[in-house]
Amino acid sequence: MTDNNPTAHKPARADDRNLIDAGATPEGPTLEERLFDFWEKNRSLLLGAVVVVLVAIVGRQVWGYLQERKEAGIRAEFGSAVTSEQRSAFARAHSGHALAGAALLFVADEAYTNREYGKAAQLYAEAGSALSDPVLRARALLGEGMAGLQSGSASTGVAVLTRLADDAAAPESLRFEALYHLASHALASGDAETSRSRLDKLDALNPVGIWASRSAALRARLPVAAEAASVTLPGL
Repeated sequence: MTDNNPTAHKPARADDRNLIDAGATPEGPTLEERLFDFWEKNRSLLLGAVVVVLVAIVGRQVWGYLQERKEAGIRAEFGSAVTSEQRSAFARAHSGHALAGAALLFVADEAYTNREYGKAAQLYAEAGSALSDPVLRARALLGEGMAGLQSGSASTGVAVLTRLADDAAAPESLRFEALYHLASHALASGDAETSRSRLDKLDALNPVGIWASRSAALRARLPVAAEAASVTLPGL
């Protein structure tokens, strides 16, 4: 007998409203979630690193501030030192500082003015060792050489002045002065040839100017060269 009910053998339809596609990839955590998770796991380490950086920055600023105050104090102390004793004490207290060399240069100049040439030569040498400025160092070298000549240590003075005169990096005016004093000392010592040689070098480096004029005046005091004296005029 045929079943006339069309729905009698129709399979029941499954309810797929809550089914999940097995092939679908589940969505991962967001960037905010990953950052939060990283922070939670490494909070102590990160805070410690921040503290270290802040301490380093603040420490550098404090150190720079203290150094600036210290430098300002040294400059003020240098300015208030007006006597040789005060400047000598300043140089001892701040040995190695550039202003210590400047203080020694002042004291050396005063000793030279007072004709304490041996003391001046030593002070000039100490100042030159402490100074970093090339002009002031050359100035100390010139003073050391001149004080050496005046103190009776002629060989030492000549050696120092020669070193200055041959130093192409030294200020020209100081080199010219060193050459002039070397020529003058040689003439006073009876060494006309050395004096003439120094003047020739001075004139080559400085053909015009005050040192050229002083060179001409000193050259006029040189004895006539032997070869020039032996020349005879034609017809005589």
